[in-house]
Amino acid sequence: MISILAVILAVTTQPSLSIQGKVTDPQGKAIENAKVYVLAAEPRAEAAANCPTEYVGVGNVIATESDGRFALAELDSRLTYEVAIAADHYKAQHRRFSIDTKKPVVIKLAPLPKDVNNDNCVTGHVVDGDGKPIAGALITLQGEKYQGGHSYGGIKNVDQFAVSGDDGAFIMIADKPGRQFDVLFEHPRYAPQLAHPSSGENCEITLTPGVKVTGRVVKDGQPLAGVQIGLTQADRNMDRYIGMFSIGTDADGKFTVEHVPENDQYDVLATMQSLGERGCCRPVHVKVDTADADADDLNIEPGVTVSGTVVLSEGQKLPPNATASLSIEDNFDGATTKVKPDGTFKFVGVPTGVVRLYIQGKGLAMSKENVSYYANYHSMMGQVTGDTTLRVKLEPHSNADQYDQNDREENYTSKQLEGISDESK
Repeated sequence: MISILAVILAVTTQPSLSIQGKVTDPQGKAIENAKVYVLAAEPRAEAAANCPTEYVGVGNVIATESDGRFALAELDSRLTYEVAIAADHYKAQHRRFSIDTKKPVVIKLAPLPKDVNNDNCVTGHVVDGDGKPIAGALITLQGEKYQGGHSYGGIKNVDQFAVSGDDGAFIMIADKPGRQFDVLFEHPRYAPQLAHPSSGENCEITLTPGVKVTGRVVKDGQPLAGVQIGLTQADRNMDRYIGMFSIGTDADGKFTVEHVPENDQYDVLATMQSLGERGCCRPVHVKVDTADADADDLNIEPGVTVSGTVVLSEGQKLPPNATASLSIEDNFDGATTKVKPDGTFKFVGVPTGVVRLYIQGKGLAMSKENVSYYANYHSMMGQVTGDTTLRVKLEPHSNADQYDQNDREENYTSKQLEGISDESK
């Protein structure tokens, strides 16, 4: 009986993940009592088909010892963890961990400038509905609005993120007053919130617990366990987008997504990465007010296969770790797979419709010779109506492509997804 039980445990128990580290200043001096916050997690791509219903460890907070060391143990090896490291008088850091750190990771925190002009900074407090401070909220720069436009990513001369302290206070240092930012406030026990403060402004951000969205995943009337669920806003304009919520289904195919912001509309589905050959899922629309909401059953239907072979010019070699990514244009879903050494790749459980294909390898880019090449996004785009086999040409990466206002999505969405012909080289 003991030996049988051992076999069962070996099959059903997931190996745990541990993260060890040391927090120091730039000179290597240990920082005692720095806070290490486990903020969020998401399934690793290769483990998405066995997604847990609870993200173990999220919300944990530990303080570094006198030698600056910390250890996060008993985490789930199927997950990638987002961790923030913060200490008084230092700039916070944000890290992602998905493998055991057998050798402790050294995290060096830069000190805050001694003289900070708050007129140039976004400052404030993060509090709950009772006005009590919330420590450990991750505050991330998402974008910047300026006269005549909006920028997302690559925003310079401003801190990219901060973490609220024990008193809920935070500071993001910029170079001048009057800059208007898009800033996302997140905490494991509260609904995320996107705010638009300006440098020189002191703001109070109130986070609420939000609501729960529940549902079930079924195929041919039978529940599917261990499937990753994705939930995101139906309106995904970047100036209001808060990101994707993720969780797994239980043995009855049921799921619960917590801390969803109130008074919004969402799309929810079982992800293509986790379904694999079991089929595909169309998004279900859910309207949320101030109460918990239940989604309709997510029904898994047959999908199609998109496969192909990477073609290179004579003398070129496929670099190791090349990847292929496929995204579904009428929802937020997609999947990533490795390109095999022989240049082949394959996606299963793809819903019919418009897709975007991107293949990435060091030093290479997609060639304009691919019929469905979409220059403005350096990808391929087109319709998939059934099983599709492609030959996709890659060529040495070049910065020669310029944005072309006439190269629009509608040029591709009504045409079949095509690579190069069999006669092309």
